[in-house]
Amino acid sequence: MTETELLNWLIDNVDPSIKPAEYKYSRFDAYSKTFDKFIELKCRRTHYDTLLIEKKKFDSLVEDGEAYYICSTPKGIYSWVLSPDMEIEWITKSMPRNTDFGNKSKKDKIVSYLRISDAKKLK
Repeated sequence: MTETELLNWLIDNVDPSIKPAEYKYSRFDAYSKTFDKFIELKCRRTHYDTLLIEKKKFDSLVEDGEAYYICSTPKGIYSWVLSPDMEIEWITKSMPRNTDFGNKSKKDKIVSYLRISDAKKLK
């Protein structure tokens, strides 16, 4: 599933008020007018019991309050409500600079893992 497919699925099946971000490099991928929340979308090729979120992304999403973090995996679509006061254990991990753009050099990133068991399963 691509992020565009995930966005269209959410609009068709969960919330027709969702609108994609106007700018490609926006700090969020979409916005729900119904729930008044920013949305970050991630599509993972592999299913894990925990899914990664970068602290930099988390901080930008919750800057104005709660936000949705929605991930698809081969086993379903999962949603978390992120809030500024969440208790999250952050770790520093050496990771590829990006996944899909050919640059495999490493960079230290501050990340955490959200448990699938804590998510709401949408599909």
